[in-house]
Amino acid sequence: MMCNTPTFNSSIMYRILIRLLAILAFALSSTLSFAKELLPIFDAHMHYNVEAWDYLPPDKLFALFKANNVTTVLANSRPNEGSWSLLKHKQSAVAIVPFVRVYRDRDDYGNWFTKPEVYTHIVAELDREPRAKGIGEFHLSGEQGAHAGVEKIVNLAQSRGLWLHAHVDDVALKHILKIAPNAKVIWAHTGFTTPLDIVTDVFKRHPNVVGELSYRWDVAGSGTLNPAWKNVFMQFPDRFVVGSDTWVNQRWEGYAETMRQYRAWLAELPIEMAKKIAHTNGERLFGIANK
Repeated sequence: MMCNTPTFNSSIMYRILIRLLAILAFALSSTLSFAKELLPIFDAHMHYNVEAWDYLPPDKLFALFKANNVTTVLANSRPNEGSWSLLKHKQSAVAIVPFVRVYRDRDDYGNWFTKPEVYTHIVAELDREPRAKGIGEFHLSGEQGAHAGVEKIVNLAQSRGLWLHAHVDDVALKHILKIAPNAKVIWAHTGFTTPLDIVTDVFKRHPNVVGELSYRWDVAGSGTLNPAWKNVFMQFPDRFVVGSDTWVNQRWEGYAETMRQYRAWLAELPIEMAKKIAHTNGERLFGIANK
């Protein structure tokens, strides 16, 4: 008596295998995409300026951070009372990394480095708030970076082991790094429009320079990640952070959209690299426990 054993056509098995692999790939990509959408954010360029205090009181501000899964903020405000107030109202879910802003008021914009009283102000604020981790944000362009007032403040930061939050072009940055080659610098906007070959050269020469990416529209201006920027991220995955730059209240109004846009192009990177740029680079720099 013969027993008929069912057999499968090899082409049918191949199609089943392909379908299973496709389902698995879709599930994996969906999982990674979901994970990136929920990435914590280290906001490395946040201003809580006087104009925002009534518009967005601390309780509402922290609620905004929570709603956008912003777990750490680098706070520098005009005047510094804005940042200090966040330390007082700090919630356990949001870590505050305070910096001393160099501007006492709007009259200091553009010429702060020429005023000896600004240096005195910075020292007084550092003594007032010993938890401060850096000086800035400050603005410089071109040869302004070579001014004696800048040198004095750069040397102050280096002597105290502080970071500089520098909104500067590459010429001014080179002057700062000539003064102090090992200075710890968060390069606000990574130079705005500084060409990527210059950015790459700076990063190769100065391992303590970290690029902050707000207003760098060329990273993902078309809605998708620029391949040239992806290549830079691949070369320096530990050297970039993101920020909101809430310098006016309109930036607060668009805060959620800013964070959404970051997560959109971060989703195009490998998950571990996305995590680094989103939050772990900043946490590592300032000793914040990973979320």
